[in-house]
Amino acid sequence: MVFNSCPPGFPRENLYFLLCNSLISQHLVPANSIENAVLPSIHLNKKRCMKQFTLTVAIATMILSTTACKKILDLSSVNDNKPLPTVIHAVYLLECKFKDSSGFPGILVTDSVSMRVRVNDSIVTITDIVNFPSKAVPNKIVSGNTTIAWVPDAVGALNITGATGEIAIDFLGQDSSLLGLHFTHTGTHSARYHRIIPPNVDQYWGGDADPGILGGTSFTIISTKKQYNNGPPEKTPMEVKMTLQ
Repeated sequence: MVFNSCPPGFPRENLYFLLCNSLISQHLVPANSIENAVLPSIHLNKKRCMKQFTLTVAIATMILSTTACKKILDLSSVNDNKPLPTVIHAVYLLECKFKDSSGFPGILVTDSVSMRVRVNDSIVTITDIVNFPSKAVPNKIVSGNTTIAWVPDAVGALNITGATGEIAIDFLGQDSSLLGLHFTHTGTHSARYHRIIPPNVDQYWGGDADPGILGGTSFTIISTKKQYNNGPPEKTPMEVKMTLQ
């Protein structure tokens, strides 16, 4: 150590004070520890000073090492108490259903699509997209000599041909992550109807091009939750349900 040598004429007692002041000023050891373990050796007579100097440094080094280790352990315990980021490995079944009776009152048209959403930590993958043909209940209404019929449609207002997703882990707090999904539609249009009034009325309406009724959706993911719903059917024509598989 550097304390084993000293410039000629430089009192070794001064080194004791320098060492003690350094330890205390850096808050590495309490002052009373220095006073009890180190300072008494300063009052030794000069004949014993040389022998006690190395012992004093050893004691001070031991105090320093012990205290520094304690501080490191204290820091480690603080870090251990910090929550780790949530890790998500899950597969969900996403089901989207659109119900609309605005084309003609009394005829309820339903269009639906399903897909699988796989979340692997921060990576979201969407597969198995299935677009179901539209359905109507009832498919026609007859009043007197007038018939209003819904025209069967394999595409409808929902026809998702591409989807992407991303997730912000713990975005809303610990174990509360935000999942966002974005959809691409192809060939979507409104429902089409056929009106017949004998003998001369035979006309169609509706079927107008539409960019897709559902552009995306989002969910707050919680590890203990198995089912999520956006848009209950009694409040909105669009119902989006996601279920943990």
